[in-house]
Amino acid sequence: MKINKCIWFAFALSLTFMLSMCSRPAEEPESALSTPFKFSAEDLYGNTVTEASLGDKELFFVHYWATWCGPCVSEMPDLAEVAKKYADKVGFIALLDDYGSAKSTAVEIAENSGISFIMVDANHGDFTALLSLVQSGYVPTTVLLDKDGNMVGEQIIGAYGAEYGRYIEEALQRDQNGDDN
Repeated sequence: MKINKCIWFAFALSLTFMLSMCSRPAEEPESALSTPFKFSAEDLYGNTVTEASLGDKELFFVHYWATWCGPCVSEMPDLAEVAKKYADKVGFIALLDDYGSAKSTAVEIAENSGISFIMVDANHGDFTALLSLVQSGYVPTTVLLDKDGNMVGEQIIGAYGAEYGRYIEEALQRDQNGDDN
């Protein structure tokens, strides 16, 4: 009988613990850009870039792509234009999936497309938090982050070219209105 009481007590205790866990409010997800966001990495041209290279912006555009991805490459000229249009309010950074094996190809794509924003190795240790937000299993994937590092809206999966401007406008509008994500 003592064994049955012990088993019953352990079961009741476990059940109580599980139910109490279910009733707790969900914890806020960790911010991708811890305050302050710190990184030091090499860009496509061998320059050291840091968080200061992104500037003090209202919004950050984090774009995950690869040189072997046709839609990624074809949207680059449009992405370059979007980056120029919003350069005063948005910090742009591209995380290149195949940086190690295709750096020279990426340089060629960037130069032919007019890309002037930062492109770095997605697999660099300082970008672990950012990479966790954009690794949807698809390239390209983009996220917008506010200046506190919180994701604004949902992941943008797929190539949208000039349409990224619409996502940026919506995110900036949310920020002006004080809306939550």
